[in-house]
Amino acid sequence: MGFGKQVRFIWVLLLTATLALPALAIDSPLEWYDSTKLDDEDGNKVEDLLDRIAANPVQALVPIDVFVCFVDDCRPASRLAELNLLSQGGLGYASTVVASIVVKGIFVDDLIDIVATWPQVGYIHLDHECEHFMSTAGEALKAHAGLYSPDTAEDLGYDGTGITIAILDTGVDDPGGSGTVHSHLPTAVGGLFFDNDANMVMGNPDDEFYHGTSVAGCALGRGDSNGANRGVAPGASLLISHAFTQALGRTSRPLSTGLRWV
Repeated sequence: MGFGKQVRFIWVLLLTATLALPALAIDSPLEWYDSTKLDDEDGNKVEDLLDRIAANPVQALVPIDVFVCFVDDCRPASRLAELNLLSQGGLGYASTVVASIVVKGIFVDDLIDIVATWPQVGYIHLDHECEHFMSTAGEALKAHAGLYSPDTAEDLGYDGTGITIAILDTGVDDPGGSGTVHSHLPTAVGGLFFDNDANMVMGNPDDEFYHGTSVAGCALGRGDSNGANRGVAPGASLLISHAFTQALGRTSRPLSTGLRWV
């Protein structure tokens, strides 16, 4: 085989392999429990922290809240009744996002019963309190001084000042609204929402589902008094379009109208 043909042959092989990668990824048997390191040294599908709680005679008598994560994409709401039999009166609920069920008020010893009864269980972990990581995220994105200084936007004098960020979402609970107020956000310079007939109304729309407020905080939150947990562009101005409402759902008309307005 001549040199030119060898080069073409190798190129075809590389191209074929590259095209095959997406298919391999789609057909991959790996799930979250295969690719993620879990805190489960003994392999009993129960978080090590829960094992330590079970080993403590005092802590084991205190009901706890846990996530029961399943290995396949099932959201078995029918199992809630069974889970509630194990709990102390707290109500479990099925997640609509991941294959998991939250169980409230269960004794740690009963977790072994769940694992033994349902082989589909992949992992059980404590319902941990959420922590704020915006400071870490801002540094990791090279927006704020810190990890990558002096090569960050903040080091170079950029913080979003003079820029307006439009949040087309579920509304935002900024200080200018009539409902809940998040003081770490700036008052919006303008706002748009829709009535039940999808007619455009100018104003300052409150957040129906808290998602838009979270997005706004990530984008331009001012942070606390110490400057911690700021958004990526804390100097930017805020514009709100309430594109997703409980009455209208996630339809395209409010979203497209909001985009044109912006």
